Amino acid sequence: MSVRSILFVGLLTTYVASTAHAIAVPTFEGFDTGSADWRGGPSTAVIPTWVASGGVEGGYVTTTQPIISSAQPVVFRAQVNAADPNGPVNSSNGAFAGDWLTANADRVKLYVRHNASEALTFLIRLAPIANTPGVQVQTSVPIPAGTSWVPLEFDLTYGNPLLSVGAQPPLEPKYLTTMATVTNFQVAVLRPANFTNSASFTFDLDSVSVVPEPASALLLVGSLIGCTMGLRIRRRNA
Repeated sequence: MSVRSILFVGLLTTYVASTAHAIAVPTFEGFDTGSADWRGGPSTAVIPTWVASGGVEGGYVTTTQPIISSAQPVVFRAQVNAADPNGPVNSSNGAFAGDWLTANADRVKLYVRHNASEALTFLIRLAPIANTPGVQVQTSVPIPAGTSWVPLEFDLTYGNPLLSVGAQPPLEPKYLTTMATVTNFQVAVLRPANFTNSASFTFDLDSVSVVPEPASALLLVGSLIGCTMGLRIRRRNA
């Protein structure tokens, strides 16, 4: 057995033992009836404001905060065991937590808008329960401020030049481990290097979805078509 095979078997054992389930794809959160226990800031104690209308197709969540606290301040997060006055809660009932690797959950789509004083690069970050190492993907261009919703799509496949792993090499094993044990899903921005304004800005989020990478989606459709055709043939022969 090769070193790579041994490494993969070890990782497989790790994520099967530590993750109860693969997430369902597609997974969607539209915030149509509330904030879904998401958090809106660097702390799980910060609860975003839910707005019942004005989103992409209904409600959305919003938060106002400064973005000079770190190099990439988190503005929204879905987390398992998030802090709450009534006891820990799971954002979106834990729909974004679990094994993304087995589920081929390689695409995240969402809508954002903000009113910062300059365009901002957005990113998503996935992390295990220890919150490290994180796997993150950023937008290729900064997103300007405005009142219109901006659709963003993030490619989580390993090798994407916009993807990074917050750890020391070797990176691929850590990428695999993190993707298989996600408990913390974060939406953040990169603070511009010349940004010194201490004012707070408003960030809005809506229609977050996780979907399989296109090749897997085509295979799934093909499998469903094959099953349907097989069922029809069996019925004809019955």
